[in-house]
Amino acid sequence: MGAQLNPALPAEHILTPKPCYSPAMVRLLVVILAAGFLASCAGGRNVGDYIPAWAGGLPSNAPPRPGTPEYDEYQRNLQIEAARDKSKDPPKPKTDSPAPVLPSQAQASPPTR
Repeated sequence: MGAQLNPALPAEHILTPKPCYSPAMVRLLVVILAAGFLASCAGGRNVGDYIPAWAGGLPSNAPPRPGTPEYDEYQRNLQIEAARDKSKDPPKPKTDSPAPVLPSQAQASPPTR
C-alpha cells in the first residue's frame, strides 16, 4: 500500500523541509567568526605561541620572536658568543657510546620458516 497524503494539507507543506536556522543566526555566526579572526591577528602574537610544546607548539628553548626586546637581547648574546675566543676553552669530552642505529641501517635477519 502506498502512503496516503492528507487532503487537508497542501502538498508543498509536506514535501519542503523546514530550515533549522534563521538568517539572524547566520549573521550572528558570521560576526562571531570575523571577530575571532580579527582577534587572532591583534597583539602581534601567534596562536602557536599559546599551544603547549607537547601538542605541537613552540619548544621551551625556541628563540624569541623578532621585534621584541627579548629578541634584541638574544641577538646581543649571540654576537658576544661569536666574538669570544674559543681557543682557550677546555676540550669537550668524547663519548664512547656508539651512534644509534636507524631501522633502515639495521641488518635484516634471515627469514624463519
